[in-house]
Amino acid sequence: MNFADTRNQASTPHSIRRQYRPVMKLLSALLGFALVCVIILMLIPVFTAGIALLVVAGCFFVWFLPILLILSSDVTSGGEKFAWILAIVFLSWFAWIFYFLLAPLKPRNTLRY
Repeated sequence: MNFADTRNQASTPHSIRRQYRPVMKLLSALLGFALVCVIILMLIPVFTAGIALLVVAGCFFVWFLPILLILSSDVTSGGEKFAWILAIVFLSWFAWIFYFLLAPLKPRNTLRY
C-alpha cells in the first residue's frame, strides 16, 4: 500500500463519519439533557397541584377530626352529641376544647340493681 492509497482511504465517507462521531455524541447528549429538562419543567405544575391537593386534604382532615372523635365518643349520646357537633361546625376548635372540659352536660341515667 503506498501513500496515495492511504490518502484515498482517509477521504472515504466511512472515515469522515468517524471524525464526526464525538460531535454527534455530544449533540445527542445535549439533546437528551434538554429533553429531560423540558419534561421536568412540564411536570412541575402537576407535582405542585398534587402537593396542593394533599395540603387541602390534610387541612380538611384536621378540621373534621373533632367531629369524628365526638361521633365515636361514648361520653355523650343522642341530641347532646348532635349539639356538640353543631357547635364544632359553627364555633370550630373552641367547641372541641369545651367538649373535653364540659361533656357530658347532664349525668347519664344508669340503673343499678
